[in-house]
Amino acid sequence: MPEQNRKQAMAQADGLIKAGRIKEAALLLADLQPSAFTRLENLEFAKLQRRTGLADQSLRALAPYVRPKHATPVTATDEEKAEYAISLQRAGSLAEAREVLAQTDPARAPEALLYAAVFMFSEWNYRDAIPVLRRLIALSDKDSYLQRVAQVNLAAALTLEAQTLEAGEMLGQLRDATAAHHEYLLLSNVCEISAQLHIQKRDFAAAAEDLQSAQAQLSGVKVLDYLWLVKWKGILQALQEGRPDALDAVKAEAVRKRHWETLREIDFYRLQVAFDPAVYTKLYFGTGSAHYRRRLLDKFPQAPLPDQITAGPGWSLSVQDGVDLFSGLHDELAPGTIAHAALILFLSDWYREFRAGELHTLLFKGDYFNPDTSLNRVHQAVARVRKAIETRLPGVTIDINDSVYALRVGEGPTRLLIPKDRPPPQPLAIRLYILQAKLGAREFNGDDVQTALGLSKSSANKLLKQWREEKLVAKLENGLYSGTFKT
Repeated sequence: MPEQNRKQAMAQADGLIKAGRIKEAALLLADLQPSAFTRLENLEFAKLQRRTGLADQSLRALAPYVRPKHATPVTATDEEKAEYAISLQRAGSLAEAREVLAQTDPARAPEALLYAAVFMFSEWNYRDAIPVLRRLIALSDKDSYLQRVAQVNLAAALTLEAQTLEAGEMLGQLRDATAAHHEYLLLSNVCEISAQLHIQKRDFAAAAEDLQSAQAQLSGVKVLDYLWLVKWKGILQALQEGRPDALDAVKAEAVRKRHWETLREIDFYRLQVAFDPAVYTKLYFGTGSAHYRRRLLDKFPQAPLPDQITAGPGWSLSVQDGVDLFSGLHDELAPGTIAHAALILFLSDWYREFRAGELHTLLFKGDYFNPDTSLNRVHQAVARVRKAIETRLPGVTIDINDSVYALRVGEGPTRLLIPKDRPPPQPLAIRLYILQAKLGAREFNGDDVQTALGLSKSSANKLLKQWREEKLVAKLENGLYSGTFKT
């Protein structure tokens, strides 16, 4: 295909994506031949592939520049690194994505600021994303698509941080601007945020108008799949009528489409309709993010929470005895092993599935994620972890669906004793958590590590060294050590 035709095809794909016609854009891109691209075309192609949901294709396109072979004398541009970073995040490899993004200069690639905010959004950290998005708006070209994307994201963050006045003004302007530019994908986001803002203010009539207007305006362009519209209609009905069962249809649709974050949000709003201690406990224990937990505590400050809970089949909760995750597991699942850390990772979130990139960071520390080689490595490693879990914890298994994974607690005899506050899913952090659980918050020395963890002197000293290298502990002037994170 001649260069001019390639440019036209990519410009057409860009317009289709902005209009929300993702499948049509993906089909158009599939007919292009990347081997004929210039480097700038390759970057544009990578961006389009990621925007259609094909992050692995974006990574493949940019890997020769961002992760070149040792003999290849090439340096990635800031734009290439920024795009590679967001594609890594889409694949689940957030730690590596942050590492790559930190190497970019926002003055040369302003979109790096957008991606930094997206990373914060993925952890429900909207508060810290707000100044980042303001900086992006100041840096980006006035009335550009990037600036409107930044403004939509800022409006979302402001809404979720209850800064409703500024959010409302911005959403009103964005509704007109995105419609004028035929950017129906952005417009659908504006409608969703606007409805959410009005629901937050308990202005149900205005929220209903938002949703009705959105449905009328967007139905003709086949934008997205309307799950967000179904979700907010269900939430609105549940709140207006005081009926939690109005959310059941939304839950069923989210399960059918495997949109797990909608399930979490449905539980959050179910609590606002009719508070249920069991739902609240599941939501809190089943969401590891400190930022999300802050949101829960702010919304329901008087809600009681146990220090630990026992999870049974289907994440049913009780107060009966269960397997202690940090003292009741041995051999292949002993605390400090990779398999045990993987189990703690799976237990950090009861709502969603885990992508291969996320597991790759844990299972192959220090290795870069590669969509062509890493997926099989992760699959084989998870298969070994699953075997260890099924052997030691009958009834508990890992479901594998393509390149996503989820822990399931089935009808077997196993019950898991899960503490409210858990360590990060890292072998070294887990061992420090166990030490602090035994010693409390006091300072400690090598002898304490030996005794508490049952180690030899050399193993205790090696562990102390590793903790210091990872900045999990600090050595004090008196020769003692102090942990740098709270359990």
